[in-house]
Amino acid sequence: GVNYYTEQNFGEAAEYFNKAFRMGQDYLGVFDTVSYELVNNSIKMEMQQSLNNQDTTAFLKAIELGREKFPEDVFYVISEANVWLSKNDSEKALACLQEASKMVSDNPEIYYAIGVNYGNLNDTEKAIEAYEKAIELKPDYFEAQYNLGAIYVSKGNDISTEANNLPFEETEK
Repeated sequence: GVNYYTEQNFGEAAEYFNKAFRMGQDYLGVFDTVSYELVNNSIKMEMQQSLNNQDTTAFLKAIELGREKFPEDVFYVISEANVWLSKNDSEKALACLQEASKMVSDNPEIYYAIGVNYGNLNDTEKAIEAYEKAIELKPDYFEAQYNLGAIYVSKGNDISTEANNLPFEETEK
């Protein structure tokens, strides 16, 4: 694994570090922290290399491996959400962000991103809930406050437009 890592062949390095980790667990009954971290780091380096090469397919493959090997690591879930955000796929991004919010329930940025994606999907009620959660976790969260305010202004404008479009006789009621 070390040779592959030195050669910056991080996918192969992760595979061999994982074998070393498994051997320690399966045959020796020990948890090899060094091998475990080397696997995790190799996958993240593979992701970075894929990103540098603008290879989304390899990037997603590395994320999939990371999520398989380290299901408790929110980094891989957020990274996948970022891929879908960059591709303007709010539904897939939202699914990842909702998963991330279950893993890390006290992160206001995750709820903010959930709100943005609900807004992209024109689900203002759920966007409001997400922004309110972000603000609950971080009361001075300007971006969440701004977006929440923008929703309320938009709703107010809709009501005003609807009232302005009423026939004159309806306005006296």
